[in-house]
Amino acid sequence: MTILLPALLLVACEDFGGNTVQRPAEKPPDQEGWDSVIILTNLGRRTAVIEYQHMTKYLNKKQTRFDDGIKVDFFNKDGEHASHLTAGRGIVYDARNNFDAYDNVILISDSGSVLQTEELKWDNARKKIYSNVFSTFTTAEGDTLYGNSFESDARMQNVKINQPRGITHTSLSLSNVESEADSAADQSMDTAIADSSANVEGSQ
Repeated sequence: MTILLPALLLVACEDFGGNTVQRPAEKPPDQEGWDSVIILTNLGRRTAVIEYQHMTKYLNKKQTRFDDGIKVDFFNKDGEHASHLTAGRGIVYDARNNFDAYDNVILISDSGSVLQTEELKWDNARKKIYSNVFSTFTTAEGDTLYGNSFESDARMQNVKINQPRGITHTSLSLSNVESEADSAADQSMDTAIADSSANVEGSQ
Protein backbone atom coordinates (compact mmCIF):
# COMPACT_ATOMS: atom_id res chain seq x y z
CA MET A 1 0.00 0.00 0.00
CA THR A 2 2.81 2.36 0.69
CA ILE A 3 4.04 1.89 -2.87
CA LEU A 4 0.67 2.34 -4.58
CA LEU A 5 -0.44 5.41 -2.62
CA PRO A 6 1.76 7.96 -4.46
CA ALA A 7 0.63 6.53 -7.78
CA LEU A 8 -3.02 6.84 -6.80
CA LEU A 9 -2.51 10.41 -5.72
CA LEU A 10 -0.82 11.19 -9.04
CA VAL A 11 -3.71 9.70 -10.99
CA ALA A 12 -6.21 11.65 -8.93
CA CYS A 13 -4.48 14.92 -9.80
CA GLU A 14 -4.38 14.30 -13.54
CA ASP A 15 -6.72 16.20 -15.83
CA PHE A 16 -8.27 13.47 -17.98
CA GLY A 17 -10.31 15.91 -20.03
CA GLY A 18 -7.27 17.88 -21.12
CA ASN A 19 -8.82 21.09 -19.76
CA THR A 20 -6.91 23.55 -17.62
CA VAL A 21 -8.37 24.82 -14.38
CA GLN A 22 -9.93 28.24 -14.95
CA ARG A 23 -10.24 31.03 -12.44
CA PRO A 24 -13.75 32.27 -11.69
CA ALA A 25 -14.90 34.90 -14.15
CA GLU A 26 -15.03 38.50 -12.99
CA LYS A 27 -18.33 39.54 -11.49
CA PRO A 28 -20.58 41.17 -14.11
CA PRO A 29 -20.82 44.98 -13.93
CA ASP A 30 -23.53 46.56 -11.82
CA GLN A 31 -24.28 49.07 -14.56
CA GLU A 32 -23.51 49.27 -18.26
CA GLY A 33 -24.02 52.06 -20.77
CA TRP A 34 -23.31 53.15 -24.33
CA ASP A 35 -22.74 56.43 -26.16
CA SER A 36 -23.16 58.90 -23.32
CA VAL A 37 -21.18 61.24 -21.03
CA ILE A 38 -19.99 61.35 -17.41
CA ILE A 39 -19.21 64.63 -15.64
CA LEU A 40 -16.51 64.79 -12.96
CA THR A 41 -16.80 67.52 -10.35
CA ASN A 42 -14.87 68.86 -7.38
CA LEU A 43 -16.67 70.90 -4.70
CA GLY A 44 -19.58 71.31 -7.10
CA ARG A 45 -17.45 72.58 -9.99
CA ARG A 46 -17.10 70.72 -13.25
CA THR A 47 -13.53 69.51 -13.78
CA ALA A 48 -13.85 67.01 -16.65
CA VAL A 49 -16.45 65.67 -19.07
CA ILE A 50 -15.94 62.14 -20.42
CA GLU A 51 -17.65 61.08 -23.64
CA TYR A 52 -17.60 57.30 -24.07
CA GLN A 53 -18.69 54.54 -26.42
CA HIS A 54 -19.05 51.81 -23.78
CA MET A 55 -19.08 52.01 -19.98
CA THR A 56 -19.17 49.42 -17.19
CA LYS A 57 -19.58 50.32 -13.51
CA TYR A 58 -18.46 48.12 -10.59
CA LEU A 59 -19.90 49.27 -7.27
CA ASN A 60 -17.78 46.95 -5.12
CA LYS A 61 -14.57 48.26 -6.70
CA LYS A 62 -15.84 51.84 -6.90
CA GLN A 63 -14.69 52.00 -10.52
CA THR A 64 -16.25 53.07 -13.79
CA ARG A 65 -14.45 51.67 -16.83
CA PHE A 66 -14.46 52.71 -20.49
CA ASP A 67 -13.13 50.22 -23.01
CA ASP A 68 -14.07 51.37 -26.50
CA GLY A 69 -12.52 54.80 -26.94
CA ILE A 70 -13.03 57.98 -24.94
CA LYS A 71 -12.93 61.75 -25.39
CA VAL A 72 -12.36 63.99 -22.38
CA ASP A 73 -12.60 67.75 -21.93
CA PHE A 74 -10.75 69.21 -18.92
CA PHE A 75 -11.61 72.50 -17.19
CA ASN A 76 -9.51 74.77 -14.98
CA LYS A 77 -10.39 76.04 -11.49
CA ASP A 78 -12.40 78.90 -13.01
CA GLY A 79 -14.55 76.49 -15.00
CA GLU A 80 -12.94 77.44 -18.33
CA HIS A 81 -12.16 74.82 -20.96
CA ALA A 82 -8.46 73.92 -20.76
CA SER A 83 -7.65 70.86 -22.90
CA HIS A 84 -9.06 67.91 -24.85
CA LEU A 85 -7.98 64.26 -24.56
CA THR A 86 -8.54 61.14 -26.64
CA ALA A 87 -7.57 57.60 -25.58
CA GLY A 88 -8.38 53.96 -26.17
CA ARG A 89 -9.73 53.26 -22.69
CA GLY A 90 -9.97 54.70 -19.19
CA ILE A 91 -11.02 54.26 -15.57
CA VAL A 92 -12.74 56.65 -13.16
CA TYR A 93 -12.13 55.95 -9.47
CA ASP A 94 -15.51 56.90 -8.11
CA ALA A 95 -14.52 57.77 -4.53
CA ARG A 96 -12.51 60.85 -5.57
CA ASN A 97 -13.31 61.18 -9.28
CA ASN A 98 -9.68 60.59 -10.20
CA PHE A 99 -9.23 59.35 -13.74
CA ASP A 100 -6.72 57.22 -15.68
CA ALA A 101 -6.44 57.08 -19.50
CA TYR A 102 -4.59 54.37 -21.45
CA ASP A 103 -3.62 53.40 -25.00
CA ASN A 104 -2.51 56.07 -27.48
CA VAL A 105 -3.33 58.98 -25.18
CA ILE A 106 -3.26 62.39 -26.88
CA LEU A 107 -3.89 65.58 -24.90
CA ILE A 108 -4.18 68.93 -26.71
CA SER A 109 -4.35 72.15 -24.70
CA ASP A 110 -6.33 75.17 -25.87
CA SER A 111 -3.01 77.00 -26.27
CA GLY A 112 -1.84 74.40 -28.82
CA SER A 113 0.54 72.24 -26.75
CA VAL A 114 0.31 68.48 -27.33
CA LEU A 115 1.15 65.57 -25.01
CA GLN A 116 1.43 61.99 -26.29
CA THR A 117 1.83 58.99 -23.99
CA GLU A 118 0.42 55.53 -23.25
CA GLU A 119 -0.78 56.29 -19.72
CA LEU A 120 -2.08 59.54 -18.24
CA LYS A 121 -3.62 60.27 -14.84
CA TRP A 122 -5.90 63.08 -13.67
CA ASP A 123 -5.83 64.12 -10.00
CA ASN A 124 -9.27 65.63 -9.61
CA ALA A 125 -8.65 67.45 -6.32
CA ARG A 126 -5.32 68.97 -7.39
CA LYS A 127 -6.45 69.48 -10.99
CA LYS A 128 -3.14 68.02 -12.14
CA ILE A 129 -2.35 65.85 -15.14
CA TYR A 130 0.59 63.48 -14.81
CA SER A 131 2.20 60.43 -16.37
CA ASN A 132 4.79 58.04 -14.94
CA VAL A 133 5.77 56.56 -18.31
CA PHE A 134 7.62 57.87 -21.35
CA SER A 135 5.90 60.97 -22.76
CA THR A 136 6.35 63.35 -25.68
CA PHE A 137 5.44 67.02 -25.17
CA THR A 138 5.25 69.45 -28.10
CA THR A 139 4.84 73.18 -27.49
CA ALA A 140 2.64 75.44 -29.59
CA GLU A 141 5.84 76.72 -31.27
CA GLY A 142 6.79 73.21 -32.41
CA ASP A 143 9.55 72.45 -29.88
CA THR A 144 9.50 68.78 -28.82
CA LEU A 145 10.51 67.38 -25.44
CA TYR A 146 10.79 63.76 -24.33
CA GLY A 147 10.73 62.64 -20.71
CA ASN A 148 10.33 59.65 -18.43
CA SER A 149 7.48 61.33 -16.57
CA PHE A 150 5.28 64.39 -16.97
CA GLU A 151 3.18 66.67 -14.76
CA SER A 152 1.20 69.82 -15.53
CA ASP A 153 -1.96 71.77 -14.92
CA ALA A 154 -4.95 71.19 -17.22
CA ARG A 155 -3.79 73.92 -19.64
CA MET A 156 -0.26 72.49 -19.83
CA GLN A 157 1.19 75.89 -18.94
CA ASN A 158 3.16 74.83 -15.85
CA VAL A 159 5.08 71.72 -16.86
CA LYS A 160 7.43 69.42 -14.97
CA ILE A 161 9.38 66.81 -16.98
CA ASN A 162 11.75 64.17 -15.63
CA GLN A 163 15.05 63.87 -17.56
CA PRO A 164 13.94 66.13 -20.44
CA ARG A 165 15.59 65.92 -23.85
CA GLY A 166 14.48 66.85 -27.34
CA ILE A 167 14.80 69.31 -30.21
CA THR A 168 14.06 73.00 -30.62
CA HIS A 169 13.55 75.49 -33.42
CA THR A 170 14.35 78.49 -31.22
CA SER A 171 16.95 79.53 -28.67
CA LEU A 172 15.55 78.27 -25.38
CA SER A 173 16.73 78.28 -21.77
CA LEU A 174 17.12 75.18 -19.61
CA SER A 175 16.04 77.07 -16.50
CA ASN A 176 12.42 77.58 -17.51
CA VAL A 177 11.26 73.98 -17.31
CA GLU A 178 11.50 72.35 -13.90
CA SER A 179 13.43 69.11 -14.34
CA GLU A 180 14.33 66.27 -12.00
CA ALA A 181 17.46 65.38 -13.99
CA ASP A 182 20.34 64.86 -11.58
CA SER A 183 23.41 65.14 -13.76
CA ALA A 184 24.85 68.15 -15.52
CA ALA A 185 25.38 65.96 -18.56
CA ASP A 186 21.64 65.71 -19.07
CA GLN A 187 21.44 69.50 -19.24
CA SER A 188 24.43 69.92 -21.56
CA MET A 189 22.93 67.78 -24.32
CA ASP A 190 21.81 69.45 -27.52
CA THR A 191 18.18 69.38 -26.43
CA ALA A 192 15.22 71.68 -26.20
CA ILE A 193 13.95 72.63 -22.77
CA ALA A 194 11.19 75.17 -23.41
CA ASP A 195 11.11 78.68 -21.95
CA SER A 196 8.31 81.12 -21.25
CA SER A 197 8.02 81.98 -24.95
CA ALA A 198 6.80 78.41 -25.40
CA ASN A 199 4.20 78.79 -22.62
CA VAL A 200 6.14 76.40 -20.38
CA GLU A 201 7.09 77.51 -16.89
CA GLY A 202 8.46 75.81 -13.81
CA SER A 203 5.65 74.43 -11.70
CA GLN A 204 5.26 75.78 -8.22
